[in-house]
Parts: sequence; structure tokens; C-alpha cells
Amino acid sequence: MGNELNCELQALEGSESAATSLVEGIERKVLRVVKEMDPIRLNGKVDQVIGLVVEASGPAASVGDLCRIENRSGKPLGEMEVVGFRGEKTLLMPLGALEGVGPGSMVTTSGKPVSVGVGP
Repeated sequence: MGNELNCELQALEGSESAATSLVEGIERKVLRVVKEMDPIRLNGKVDQVIGLVVEASGPAASVGDLCRIENRSGKPLGEMEVVGFRGEKTLLMPLGALEGVGPGSMVTTSGKPVSVGVGP
């Protein structure tokens, strides 16, 4: 009986070790995925367009931030720059055509300022 008990204990220790290894492997993978994820992006919606100024409810951004805009179906429409605020509204200027932009279009901030690459 003592031999049987020892065998069972060894099997349990082996399975515990395997389970610990499995959990540690999963933890490493999860941490790697989390580190590679984009930072939290904040969204808002277009309320109105007056001339070239797009007024949106949100996103929470700073002057100079780059934002992306898409229609209500999720189709990308272009990029915009935060140029100011009016009360609780975010004012944006397009970096391209405004075609397709209208009330309800989704605005997402990149959390980064507009930048232009130079050099090779």
C-alpha cells in the first residue's frame, strides 16, 4: 500500500508541476499580448459640420491631436486635427476631403499629435 501511495503522490506532483508550467506559459502569452495592444482609444461623434470645421461630442483630446473619422458603418473617411473646443464640444479640421462626414460619424483620437515625417 505504501508503494501505491508513493506512486499516486508522484503522479500528483507531476501533474501539479505540469499545471504550474501551463499557467506560467499562459501568463507569459497574455502579458505579451497586453504589451503589444494599442493604448485605450477614446471615441466621440460628429454633431455638425460648418464649412471646414467639424464639431464633435468628444473625443477627450488635446489641441493638435490626430483623430480618425469613419462613417456610421465603420468605413474610414480620413484624418483630422483637434484645433479647439467650444464648451464641451471638440473642434476639428480635416487633413483631407470631408466627403461622407456627417452627424453621427465616429471620431477616434490617436492620443498623439499630428506629425509629418521628414528625411529619407
